[in-house]
Amino acid sequence: MKFFDLHCHPSLKPMLSLARHRPTPWDYISVKADNIISNIYDSQSNADQLMEGSCNLACVALYPLEEAIAEQSLLQLVAGPVRYIDKRQIRRISKVKDGFTYSDLLQDELHSLVAHKTNPVEPLEQIKIITSMDQYDPDDDETLHVIITIEGGHALYYGKNQWGDAGKVVQNIEKLKTNSGFRVLYITPTHLSQNAFINHAHGMKIFSKRDFVPMGHGITPLGHEVIKTCLAGSNGNRILIDIKHFSLCSRLQYYQIYGVEAPIIASHVGVTGCSYKDMPERSIKKRHKRGFAKVKYEKLKGHIEGTCFNPNSINLYDEDIEHILESGGLIGLNLDQRILGYTDFLGIDTLVKESSKEFVSLMEVNLFEKGAKFTVRNEEIESDREDQEDETFEKLILSGNIGHRISKNIHVHTKYLLNNILHILQVGQKLKTTKGIDPTDHICIGSDFDGLVNAIDSCTTANKFPQLAQSLESAINDVGSELIPDAVRLVEKICFTNGYEFLMKHFK
Repeated sequence: MKFFDLHCHPSLKPMLSLARHRPTPWDYISVKADNIISNIYDSQSNADQLMEGSCNLACVALYPLEEAIAEQSLLQLVAGPVRYIDKRQIRRISKVKDGFTYSDLLQDELHSLVAHKTNPVEPLEQIKIITSMDQYDPDDDETLHVIITIEGGHALYYGKNQWGDAGKVVQNIEKLKTNSGFRVLYITPTHLSQNAFINHAHGMKIFSKRDFVPMGHGITPLGHEVIKTCLAGSNGNRILIDIKHFSLCSRLQYYQIYGVEAPIIASHVGVTGCSYKDMPERSIKKRHKRGFAKVKYEKLKGHIEGTCFNPNSINLYDEDIEHILESGGLIGLNLDQRILGYTDFLGIDTLVKESSKEFVSLMEVNLFEKGAKFTVRNEEIESDREDQEDETFEKLILSGNIGHRISKNIHVHTKYLLNNILHILQVGQKLKTTKGIDPTDHICIGSDFDGLVNAIDSCTTANKFPQLAQSLESAINDVGSELIPDAVRLVEKICFTNGYEFLMKHFK
């Protein structure tokens, strides 16, 4: 069986080193630790791992490290045990030194792929950046066919990471659309920190809230210019929009204005298990002076016994799923444990495992109050102790100073993945009946490997894709779902066929 990955980062971790010490996209990076830090910081999808996992077609997300992340002390902290993270590289990015702007970092990462196209250990193996599926040979197992994508609209900034001149931002997009050397399939216009285009969903829990808590309101006027320019079919190849990291408000605006213009990508996601009109909130605390609210949820039980969903708004609600399916888009399932709803770290009590929390902008909080089942409180003056405790705990996890319980049965994590799949199929059943849209045609793997994810134990690295397929088939047969009459066929579609057929339509 062949495999396709809609979203992975084989060239990202090397970019955390200075150029003269930088590993290649083929190199194995290891911190030699026997805990969660190994799972997060070790190589998960270098070019060799992808090919070993029978993946010869992958979307590689180029990501210039955001200033807000580079400025945080945690990256300085892990630059000791995690040797490839060089403090000098991080400091230069945070200070926007010459040669370290977002534009520079994007070009450096692309150059890293181009300059190391041949595997130094296996010279017959190579990386080939393709600009059309006409250049893809499905029978060539010695070549990793790479399609370029971009994560983070900040990559479109100009000069010293500036964005105030809309003309220059648009010009940068036009350059991407007409570049004959490579072609961008999709862009994720927002990411983990505040940007000039689109308000984001809260996803960064390990750093201080100053730069990572959503404060905006939907899509900005400049954001609309970015989206329109990307989707325009004139003046070069259009660039599809990935709604991952969009806030809920931003997503609803996008669907209303652009929902039928092009297929919608959700490149590395999980599902909430509910409608946005029926969120399982436990409490909402508003911080008027600081511009955000803290939302706590009860985790919804899954379709499979013993599983639950991650209810945070960074994941897809039922309405998101419907819009993506109706657009003919593609949902890439993230292989991060927490995105899929699984939480089981040593020292976490049951209450924490069955709850979740996030921050939302006060300008968008009305969308979260509609289904509040418990209490909404205004907290004008409140100690930040609870928030600080949250951040400290997440830092302990990421730095490897708190244990991670390896599942006694690795299929537990596969069942969480299957639980997300089952929910997409369930939501899509109505569209299959009324519009002939088969939800099984629109799901694939978007692992987010090497994006600092805590990968599921049943597939910790890309070379274990074949084991994941076997585990997923087994889990389907165990559940015996009426929604999946042919386990082998569904797994083939999710692992390769759906991604391949989508690209044959939209990357010609």
